[in-house]
Amino acid sequence: MVASLGIVAATTLPALADVSSGAGRAGEDRTAWWLEARPWTCVEWTAPLARELQLACEAVNGCRVASEERRADRRAVLSCEGDDWRVVAQSSSARELWSLQLEGTKEERLRQAAAWIARSERGGSPPLPARASDPVVVPLPAAPVTPVAPVAPVAPDADRPWTPAPAVEGPHSIGLAVTGLAAVAPDSHAGPFVGGRVVVSLPVTHAHLGLVLSGFDSVETRDAQTRVMMGRAGLSVGWGAPWTGDVFGFAVGAGGGAASARDSGCVSSCRRLAGLYYGEASVFAQWPRASGIRPILALSISGMPQMDYVPQVFTGVDLGFAWND
Repeated sequence: MVASLGIVAATTLPALADVSSGAGRAGEDRTAWWLEARPWTCVEWTAPLARELQLACEAVNGCRVASEERRADRRAVLSCEGDDWRVVAQSSSARELWSLQLEGTKEERLRQAAAWIARSERGGSPPLPARASDPVVVPLPAAPVTPVAPVAPVAPDADRPWTPAPAVEGPHSIGLAVTGLAAVAPDSHAGPFVGGRVVVSLPVTHAHLGLVLSGFDSVETRDAQTRVMMGRAGLSVGWGAPWTGDVFGFAVGAGGGAASARDSGCVSSCRRLAGLYYGEASVFAQWPRASGIRPILALSISGMPQMDYVPQVFTGVDLGFAWND
């Protein structure tokens, strides 16, 4: 790309270079500048920059535009990507000498670049040719540079162990928890319950909104009079574990579902179906890890209306794993 831009500049600039160099060898002792533009969309400004540089060089009588790259003493690279314009000066060996951010209109940026190129040869700001449309610009004096005293390194305290800074935890996009569940329902005629729970969570401001799916089946025992199976679906709002790096967390939720019951010893037409709704509160504990997979433990208590065989209070323990990115 640079080579192609150099060809464009070489075909555009020789006439300008011949004019600025003067007759015979009058301009050979001046510093010759080769102009390039990057990227290729910037090449249209190479010729206007050459004309501005020709005027600036004539004003200071200390530089000229090179007609060929091999005869140049310096190289000026114009970069105009979007609104970010800058000019970079390089030696003949491509070592960067200085760079300048350009501002204003496109024509003002070209004149500013040419003035700096010419000033770099004379050590001062060159007088540019007056134009009727140009405002009078008075250069400001350079601000004095105040040296800053170096800061002495502080030796670490040998008696204090080094601890890394805590990692900044960013927001999580999604979380998943899968647990096994064991529960009891004192008000039910059924035995202990076993089942599972799946929670999918998304962050909402400082809390986490979860979709909760769970299923339970009572264990048949000698004292159990009824076998109950339940399926529930609901929403929960949680804070802390298991969706953050905290050790503990808390969640509340509500939802609905269905239950099926069958009395012990019944021979036929014994299954009963009913809908249910519930409210639940849970306390979580987990291995303190902000992301990835880690084990979790939860204690929960849920209340449901008394509907014959459906227990009124349901207390359970969850043990499983949670994950979030």
